[in-house]
Amino acid sequence: TDNSPEIFFVAGSEGTERYEAFLATFGSDIGVRMVVEGPTLWTDEGLRWLERLEADSVEVPGVVGASGLWSHYRRGTWPPDDIEAWRERTLRDPLDRSAGWIAADGSLSTVLVQLEDGRSRAAIEALEALALEGPPGVSTTVVGMPVLSRALDRSSREIHSRYLPLLVLFTLAMLAVTVRDVRDLLPPLVLVGFAELLTLAPMGYAGAELNLVLSILPPLIYVIALATALHLLLRFRQVGSGERLRVERARVTMLDKGWSVV
Repeated sequence: TDNSPEIFFVAGSEGTERYEAFLATFGSDIGVRMVVEGPTLWTDEGLRWLERLEADSVEVPGVVGASGLWSHYRRGTWPPDDIEAWRERTLRDPLDRSAGWIAADGSLSTVLVQLEDGRSRAAIEALEALALEGPPGVSTTVVGMPVLSRALDRSSREIHSRYLPLLVLFTLAMLAVTVRDVRDLLPPLVLVGFAELLTLAPMGYAGAELNLVLSILPPLIYVIALATALHLLLRFRQVGSGERLRVERARVTMLDKGWSVV
């Protein structure tokens, strides 16, 4: 999936040009957060884990940079001598709060990791592997739009492998009850398959990617094409009795309904 601003905003508009100028000045705005929480977070061991997260994250290929409490306060003593007093100070610091490095209730901290490419699965998987190396009493979770996009990719593959076959079986059962003629079961499915290929195959060949809006396209095409096929089939069956040649009935049906279908 691709949910970048270039997909949803007009190319060359003032807003997108300013956005591109900001990227050229400040670097990538694509990132994930490593959310750290647990009973031992605000201890020497927990704060050293925050330090390691920031330091090791920037070594991951595809990562531009990382920022968090450690990068903000590492010029002093780390971990601080009085952790509780230091934590209260960070809670009052507008930069720490606005950057999301510490939650409003002080229960968790995050490390912001910038990525070169939001679709870099290898970088995200490496960060998730790093998150598993935390000390006891601390859990670390990687969150963000790139993680969501990867989940949507997995969901799309699951739809193709699991739910599409079930949908075809359900369609066959519905057609069998509706038309009650084995010869009329295949044509609707052929039309559905043709409509899906006609739309999605050129998109895939051209390298187009689905986004949060276009992800509805495959099931939407399926439903519309199936409804169209049933519309044609019912008209085909109304044209004449069984004695009339099926080819002639099909010709009359297409003369009657073909242009509206196109």
